Amino acid sequence: MATEVTRSRGRPGNYKLDRGGVPAEFGPFYGLVKNTTDSIRSGRIQVYIEAFGNGDENDPQKWTTVSYMPQFFGSTPYNPAKEGFGTYIDGNSNSYGMWFTPPDVGITVLCVFVNGDRSQGFYIGTAPDQAVGHMVPAIGSTVNYVTENENQGAYFAGASRLPVVEINTNNLAFEESSRFFDKPKPVQSVVAQTMFTQGLIKDPERGTISSSSQRESPSAVFGISTPGPAVYQGGIKFGDISAKINDGTLKPQDLKVIGRTGGHSIVMDDGDAAGTTRLMRFRTTAGHQITMSDSGEFFYITHANGLAWFELGAQGTLDVYATNSINLRTQGDINLHADRDINMFAGRNFSVKAKENIALQAEVNLTARAQENMVLYSKGYVGVKSDGSLSMQSAIGSWQGGSLLTFEAGGIDLNGPSAPSVATPNPITKTVLDDTSFSTAAGWQVNAGALESIVNRAPTHEPYPYHNKGVDVEISLEQGKPPPPPGAIPVPAGVEIQRSQ
Repeated sequence: MATEVTRSRGRPGNYKLDRGGVPAEFGPFYGLVKNTTDSIRSGRIQVYIEAFGNGDENDPQKWTTVSYMPQFFGSTPYNPAKEGFGTYIDGNSNSYGMWFTPPDVGITVLCVFVNGDRSQGFYIGTAPDQAVGHMVPAIGSTVNYVTENENQGAYFAGASRLPVVEINTNNLAFEESSRFFDKPKPVQSVVAQTMFTQGLIKDPERGTISSSSQRESPSAVFGISTPGPAVYQGGIKFGDISAKINDGTLKPQDLKVIGRTGGHSIVMDDGDAAGTTRLMRFRTTAGHQITMSDSGEFFYITHANGLAWFELGAQGTLDVYATNSINLRTQGDINLHADRDINMFAGRNFSVKAKENIALQAEVNLTARAQENMVLYSKGYVGVKSDGSLSMQSAIGSWQGGSLLTFEAGGIDLNGPSAPSVATPNPITKTVLDDTSFSTAAGWQVNAGALESIVNRAPTHEPYPYHNKGVDVEISLEQGKPPPPPGAIPVPAGVEIQRSQ
């Protein structure tokens, strides 16, 4: 058991539950967070409680230590051996539950004290500024943004909305406005830059979503966001913090946070007033992302650097894009089946090798065409057979039979009459598709007709112009009342169940 944990040994002899007829020190009390570093790493913080009075809030002697009380936490029974490391089963505890990052210094928390005992204080929640909350839980984007300078404005030009930080609460015209949530806010440059790199800066469904606690009231947004990496006033780095904690030299002023670069987020959004942005999104600090959108009807995954993504589309499309390579391996079989066409295009070489047999079969025609040379070679036998006619035609020709050349036919004509000609196979139909390219001035842009291929669909780096569009096979999703599952209670008469649009 950690020796630094302060625990009550019972009510002191001079303790009185009622002091002058007023219950003392139960709370809740407002506490101003002054220190978040806990030497035993149990989530304790130090707060200044003005109600306890008397003193400078910056005097550590006037601070009260309160413990963290998670919404849910537990552990298995604790029954380890007296000595040694203990064991996994029927020994050391296994803990489980919820854990949240302590609030930053300067945040107001609500504190309570068990039996009025100051040594048994807990902080049970925060008391946020009502004007602050736009960034929760998704660092929401808005059309009311301001850029820091002309260069940044040009950099993000064309984006209808951008992720932003909170309003300037020192501007009383903003904070005291009844519509403070609509006031312009500075761009959250780190997140915006990531979306710019990913090619999602102009995509309000996969990139700059509007999910924010301040978007409407009551809020349709549910979720969690972590603080993200801190920017400290003194420029201290995380590695330095760990070293100072270990040697006991860390001071509260070392951890004064002046900003955050954005954290992980889990967003569950039931949609805005227009019915859009109905989604779940998991996004990391760096920008790795999984989005499941009901309003956009897609399932989307992307890498933080934007160099690879895939999507399941509403019409049954599976789009995969990779800047480097797509690799598949199995120790069993790989089966590909298409009820229609299979098209493959290689910008360089196309190679196929089998350790045993390769079979090609066409129910109608089998065509091979080369712009330069075509060679067939076998160490053994080469056979060509036709149940109909066999024709060969060339501008010039030769035939070397080695030690023996045999011809057999009912009649052999060596120089006439004219032999039938052989038709030149038609080339495979070329298709022209949109592609994307990057410029330092404009970011990722769609270039019409920049990609030549034989395929009818080719995912690009974002922004991909054919998300849920341009599908080759249109799927008709049946409308109307679905049949109940087996054993289900029938739908009452007069109640219609329709597929949501």
